Amino acid sequence: MEKNKRKFVCQGGIYMINLSPVVGSEQGGVRPCVCVSNTNANLYAKVAHFVPLTTVMKKNQLPTHYRLFRGKYRFLKKDCLALAEQVTCKSIERVESLMGYLDDIDLKGIQKCLYVQFGLLQDYTV
Repeated sequence: MEKNKRKFVCQGGIYMINLSPVVGSEQGGVRPCVCVSNTNANLYAKVAHFVPLTTVMKKNQLPTHYRLFRGKYRFLKKDCLALAEQVTCKSIERVESLMGYLDDIDLKGIQKCLYVQFGLLQDYTV
Protein backbone atom coordinates (compact mmCIF):
# COMPACT_ATOMS: atom_id res chain seq x y z
CA MET A 1 0.00 0.00 0.00
CA GLU A 2 1.30 3.46 -0.89
CA LYS A 3 2.25 5.68 1.99
CA ASN A 4 0.68 9.17 1.96
CA LYS A 5 -1.89 8.25 -0.71
CA ARG A 6 -4.61 10.92 -0.70
CA LYS A 7 -8.29 10.44 -1.25
CA PHE A 8 -9.66 12.23 -4.30
CA VAL A 9 -13.21 13.30 -5.15
CA CYS A 10 -14.71 14.37 -8.49
CA GLN A 11 -17.51 16.82 -9.19
CA GLY A 12 -20.71 14.87 -9.84
CA GLY A 13 -19.60 11.86 -7.83
CA ILE A 14 -21.95 10.53 -5.16
CA TYR A 15 -20.00 9.53 -2.07
CA MET A 16 -20.95 8.06 1.29
CA ILE A 17 -19.81 10.68 3.80
CA ASN A 18 -19.91 10.89 7.56
CA LEU A 19 -21.55 14.28 8.22
CA SER A 20 -21.61 13.96 12.01
CA PRO A 21 -21.35 15.69 14.39
CA VAL A 22 -24.20 18.07 13.55
CA VAL A 23 -26.00 20.95 15.21
CA GLY A 24 -29.71 21.71 14.94
CA SER A 25 -31.37 20.82 11.62
CA GLU A 26 -28.19 19.95 9.73
CA GLN A 27 -28.17 16.66 7.83
CA GLY A 28 -26.13 14.11 9.73
CA GLY A 29 -24.90 10.57 9.89
CA VAL A 30 -23.32 8.59 7.10
CA ARG A 31 -25.27 9.42 3.96
CA PRO A 32 -24.85 9.82 0.21
CA CYS A 33 -23.71 13.28 -0.89
CA VAL A 34 -23.02 14.78 -4.31
CA CYS A 35 -19.63 16.46 -4.73
CA VAL A 36 -20.30 19.89 -6.27
CA SER A 37 -16.86 21.49 -5.98
CA ASN A 38 -14.61 21.84 -9.01
CA THR A 39 -12.69 18.65 -9.82
CA ASN A 40 -9.50 20.60 -10.65
CA ALA A 41 -9.64 22.34 -7.28
CA ASN A 42 -10.28 19.00 -5.59
CA LEU A 43 -6.89 17.79 -6.86
CA TYR A 44 -5.16 20.16 -4.44
CA ALA A 45 -7.67 20.78 -1.65
CA LYS A 46 -8.15 18.73 1.50
CA VAL A 47 -11.82 19.74 1.61
CA ALA A 48 -14.65 19.67 -0.91
CA HIS A 49 -18.24 20.90 -1.14
CA PHE A 50 -21.04 18.36 -0.94
CA VAL A 51 -24.83 18.41 -1.25
CA PRO A 52 -26.44 15.77 0.99
CA LEU A 53 -29.16 13.45 -0.27
CA THR A 54 -32.26 12.34 1.59
CA THR A 55 -34.90 9.71 0.88
CA VAL A 56 -37.52 11.72 2.80
CA MET A 57 -39.76 13.20 0.10
CA LYS A 58 -41.62 16.23 1.41
CA LYS A 59 -44.91 17.41 -0.11
CA ASN A 60 -43.67 20.99 -0.52
CA GLN A 61 -40.49 20.54 -2.53
CA LEU A 62 -38.29 23.65 -2.36
CA PRO A 63 -36.57 25.29 -5.36
CA THR A 64 -33.30 24.18 -3.73
CA HIS A 65 -34.31 20.51 -4.00
CA TYR A 66 -33.47 18.29 -6.96
CA ARG A 67 -34.87 14.79 -7.37
CA LEU A 68 -32.72 11.83 -8.36
CA PHE A 69 -34.39 8.58 -9.43
CA ARG A 70 -33.26 5.10 -8.47
CA GLY A 71 -34.41 3.85 -11.87
CA LYS A 72 -31.72 6.01 -13.49
CA TYR A 73 -29.06 5.51 -10.81
CA ARG A 74 -29.20 1.87 -9.75
CA PHE A 75 -26.61 2.45 -7.01
CA LEU A 76 -29.21 4.50 -5.07
CA LYS A 77 -31.37 2.46 -2.68
CA LYS A 78 -34.40 4.74 -3.24
CA ASP A 79 -35.38 7.92 -5.06
CA CYS A 80 -33.59 10.84 -3.36
CA LEU A 81 -33.73 14.59 -3.01
CA ALA A 82 -30.52 16.60 -3.26
CA LEU A 83 -30.77 19.32 -0.59
CA ALA A 84 -28.84 22.28 -2.02
CA GLU A 85 -29.78 24.44 0.99
CA GLN A 86 -27.68 22.02 3.07
CA VAL A 87 -24.49 22.36 0.97
CA THR A 88 -21.49 21.81 3.20
CA CYS A 89 -17.71 21.85 3.06
CA LYS A 90 -16.16 18.69 4.50
CA SER A 91 -12.71 17.15 4.75
CA ILE A 92 -12.22 14.46 2.14
CA GLU A 93 -11.08 12.28 5.05
CA ARG A 94 -14.82 11.96 5.85
CA VAL A 95 -15.43 10.23 2.49
CA GLU A 96 -16.10 6.54 3.06
CA SER A 97 -16.82 5.28 -0.46
CA LEU A 98 -17.82 6.19 -4.01
CA MET A 99 -21.31 5.08 -5.02
CA GLY A 100 -21.37 6.31 -8.63
CA TYR A 101 -21.58 9.40 -10.83
CA LEU A 102 -24.36 11.73 -11.97
CA ASP A 103 -24.80 12.53 -15.64
CA ASP A 104 -24.37 16.12 -16.85
CA ILE A 105 -28.12 16.82 -16.91
CA ASP A 106 -28.62 16.01 -13.22
CA LEU A 107 -25.38 17.70 -12.16
CA LYS A 108 -26.52 20.89 -13.94
CA GLY A 109 -29.92 20.57 -12.21
CA ILE A 110 -28.24 20.49 -8.80
CA GLN A 111 -26.00 23.40 -9.81
CA LYS A 112 -29.12 25.42 -10.69
CA CYS A 113 -30.48 24.68 -7.21
CA LEU A 114 -27.19 25.99 -5.78
CA TYR A 115 -27.57 29.17 -7.87
CA VAL A 116 -31.00 29.61 -6.31
CA GLN A 117 -29.61 28.96 -2.81
CA PHE A 118 -26.87 31.55 -3.21
CA GLY A 119 -29.07 34.11 -5.00
CA LEU A 120 -27.11 33.90 -8.25
CA LEU A 121 -30.17 33.64 -10.52
CA GLN A 122 -31.38 37.21 -10.80
CA ASP A 123 -34.60 36.46 -12.68
CA TYR A 124 -35.67 33.50 -10.50
CA THR A 125 -38.82 33.89 -8.42
CA VAL A 126 -40.29 31.37 -6.01
